[in-house]
Amino acid sequence: MNKGLSPSLAYTKLDRVFFPAFNYAGQPEMVTADNPTLFRQERAASGKVVTSTHGGVGDFEELQEEQARNIATVKAGDEQTYSVAEYKKTLKISREFYRDDLWASTQAAVRQSGVRARTTKDKNAFDLFAGGFATHKTNDAAYIWSAAHVAVNGATVSNLLTGVMSAANMETLFRTMWEQVSEDGEAGGDVPMAILVPPILLPDTHEILKSELKSGTAQNELNYFSTKYGTLQIYSSVFVSLARHKNAYANANTSYYLLGSNHSFTRWTREDLYTRLISWEYDDYDRWTYKMGYAETFGCPSWESAVASNGTV
Repeated sequence: MNKGLSPSLAYTKLDRVFFPAFNYAGQPEMVTADNPTLFRQERAASGKVVTSTHGGVGDFEELQEEQARNIATVKAGDEQTYSVAEYKKTLKISREFYRDDLWASTQAAVRQSGVRARTTKDKNAFDLFAGGFATHKTNDAAYIWSAAHVAVNGATVSNLLTGVMSAANMETLFRTMWEQVSEDGEAGGDVPMAILVPPILLPDTHEILKSELKSGTAQNELNYFSTKYGTLQIYSSVFVSLARHKNAYANANTSYYLLGSNHSFTRWTREDLYTRLISWEYDDYDRWTYKMGYAETFGCPSWESAVASNGTV
């Protein structure tokens, strides 16, 4: 940079550092908040997102020729409003840094801002999972992972298990999803699609689900999961681990989460990540101002198509 640097050139140069840091590349299993498998990606039309659960239409009826059709009544309930949060950060850079071409220090600060924009998103997103045992709730006022969910039709449903990760307990986890009913009390027809684990459980998850032979046996038995669920996605995030999650969840390192095709974990974006550079002429201390921010919220309106174990037994 030089003494005659224009604001537009400075803006471009800063963004070329900020956005690559924000869009950092990790390992294939290391998932972020913009993953469309774990979070339904939707737009928020305002600062509030109103959600409700629906009881479905029930089973189809067998009718005779020219027999009148029954009118399906879709029962809605458990309305909940999510507030969109504004996330902002401002970086002040002295005019002298630009004038004297002290780019290395500026570049480091901007790069770190990009990383923190990403980690803040991920920390808030994955707190839904780790915090679903005792903090975050679905629209029925039960915690996301609970043995006392109430469906729209009045049925009591559990999506909470307690077994430590093992081949046998993984079978229970999958079977619980298969047998789970929907809000109308009928079988949900859910297909296990992805599993999320803390990094400490990632090796065991691969051994149980992806190894050619069955885990924990010496009989050379074929692994049911890898032969029948080869497309199941395995994901991990440091933000569901004991060391780095947003709040103090004692069982974070032993918990694991299975999502099906009809889950409702959602990220609502009101405003995408933006940056703005304001020239030093508008600052009383002759500083360039680099503003960053975005607006979004996360939620899980329904327990459907989601099962978790806290791994305590």
